[in-house]
Amino acid sequence: MEKKARILVLDDELGPREALRMVLKSHYEVITASTGSEALDVVRREPPDLAFLDIQMREMNGLEVLKAIKSIDANIEVIMMTAYASLETAREAMSHGVSEYLIKPFSKSEIEQAVNKALDRREANTGQQKEVRTLLEQMRTLADTSAQGASYLDFIQNATGLIEQSIPALQATAAVLYVTSGQDKLLCEIISGRERHRGLAEEPWCKALITVMAGGRPVRLTPDASEFLLRDMVEHLESMGYKGGVLFPILAGQDALGILAFFYETASAIPSQWLEQGQTFRNLLALAIRAHQRYQSSQQEASQQAQRVAQLSILREIARVIMDKLDLQDVLLAIGEQLQAGLGYTGFHVWLQDKNSEGVDHTL
Repeated sequence: MEKKARILVLDDELGPREALRMVLKSHYEVITASTGSEALDVVRREPPDLAFLDIQMREMNGLEVLKAIKSIDANIEVIMMTAYASLETAREAMSHGVSEYLIKPFSKSEIEQAVNKALDRREANTGQQKEVRTLLEQMRTLADTSAQGASYLDFIQNATGLIEQSIPALQATAAVLYVTSGQDKLLCEIISGRERHRGLAEEPWCKALITVMAGGRPVRLTPDASEFLLRDMVEHLESMGYKGGVLFPILAGQDALGILAFFYETASAIPSQWLEQGQTFRNLLALAIRAHQRYQSSQQEASQQAQRVAQLSILREIARVIMDKLDLQDVLLAIGEQLQAGLGYTGFHVWLQDKNSEGVDHTL
């Protein structure tokens, strides 16, 4: 038997609260609460799939409860209810990820439509997150085997695949991965989606990205941004043909690895759950970059070790020849053979100088 969805109804007036419970009880498991604190206790104890919240309440208003619920579990869908419609209140509610905004009195069909929409959205989001969590565990397993890391080509292929999956998940027009390259430098590594290349790698834009990366927190770029830096970045986005964006610094401990950027043709297209979804893909890419760095480090160490072995072999051969026969030409020939075999040189020059002659060129 399919498990019923759990719905929380919060209203400090008994009549509306019971009326809504009666409409929903035949198809859903319904829990009611008369205060914000009571509702939050329910959310912590037995998280619902969906919550109906009245905005105007005496102890704690619906917007405060909404923010608290989303901080506990961002996947809980919320439908706001009010008898006093306000554009400002509606905007604030929508910015915190509500599924629907109902004006009292509302009909049974309006309730059913709102519930179906909210539960469908929850199912889509949770299903996608389960898939991403599986990918995350797979990436962690790969990252832990640092000696078996990926080549640069493998890294690009894996990262490109992740970015292409992230675009529909965040409903973005385009996505760009920037990775650090030396001190205070970012490289525009991967571009995906219906991108506009102009401006993505310009120095002022990359410097602004470095500042965001140093801050370490995700940033939402919209026309109403208040910070001076963000306003400049929004203007740059608009010059590239975009109206909004979200930026996720990619970190591993205290190390900054790069930035994952999503661009939107309209600011309103940025989904309410941009933070949760983007952080998941950001974490996946951090693991991919770290695995690649470990591979590069192991390859470099192996190369250095091989060079040390070759150098030691050269020194041993020099010592053997000198001890065997103190003849300059033989010594130089032996050195030359070892340089060619061990380090790949095709030849070398030796200039000898003494008190009574010009320099003598021994070319081998």
